[in-house]
Amino acid sequence: MNAHITKAEAPAATNALVRVPAIRWRHWRSNPTAAPRTTTDYTLTVKDDIGCQNTQPITIKVIQPGHLAVSPSVEVCDGDPVKLNATGEQVYKWINFTMGLDHTDIPNPTAIAPYTITYTVQGSDDHYCFVHEKPVTITVRPLPTVLAGPDILVQAGYDVTLNAQGSADVTKWQWTPEKYLSCYGCATPLCTPLATTQYIVKVENQYCKAYDTVVVAVDCQESHVRIPNAFTPNGDGANDVFMIKGISIVRHMVIFGRWGEKVFERDNFIAGERASCWDGTYKGQKCLPGTYVYFVEMECPSGGTFSRKGSFVLIR
Repeated sequence: MNAHITKAEAPAATNALVRVPAIRWRHWRSNPTAAPRTTTDYTLTVKDDIGCQNTQPITIKVIQPGHLAVSPSVEVCDGDPVKLNATGEQVYKWINFTMGLDHTDIPNPTAIAPYTITYTVQGSDDHYCFVHEKPVTITVRPLPTVLAGPDILVQAGYDVTLNAQGSADVTKWQWTPEKYLSCYGCATPLCTPLATTQYIVKVENQYCKAYDTVVVAVDCQESHVRIPNAFTPNGDGANDVFMIKGISIVRHMVIFGRWGEKVFERDNFIAGERASCWDGTYKGQKCLPGTYVYFVEMECPSGGTFSRKGSFVLIR
């Protein structure tokens, strides 16, 4: 005998204990009425007029109302995915506005909301006796915009300004990596690259982040190396050190005075670092004006070395 299905009715609010008879019939009726509030197994016994009998079980399945719940409303940045999650039912269907959902017939779809939107999930038992609906709102916040600018080609040791442009709502700037930059939290840092570097500029507004990239390529060629023929170590902030430009790495440098005495020697330093360059002193004393001779061996970041020798004038 097939099982019967019935829809449970919510009992009235009471603290009294109610006794529900399992079956209401008289012995002479073959079609009694049953009203169980939970799934119940019954047994039917029949007899003929000479006392022979047989039995047959029957189950009445009572469908109870579910308890549909859905994940809380959230705020996201434009384009970010959100995992929604509904529970408490057996069958789920997302209805009404479904743009941005990867599925509409599962409890946990992923949403990429195109704008602030309220999604509605419909849940029921597998016989659709009880149907419930719950909303969940995804508030989409706008992204800031940022442009790092076109890629740059610069000679080693020369300065270049990175000029990023951002939307009016940008509240924070951050450049990475931080090497060779005059500032890391500004829009337009001064860059003195010693090797080809890809920079990432990240910006934030009140809610979200965005980023862009720019490559600063170092052009290292022997023909681009510039060695000064004079310098003036007088402390005025201009041309105070003997600095080579157009190259990143100095493998070895030695400078001799007019009588052949060695007044400066250094290995493996960055050409653009002022603290590593010769400041016109020897053993703590200022060297006299005049002509000096140098020998320098240099290296490109990508490999390869070359050397130069010559003379320059120290002017006081």
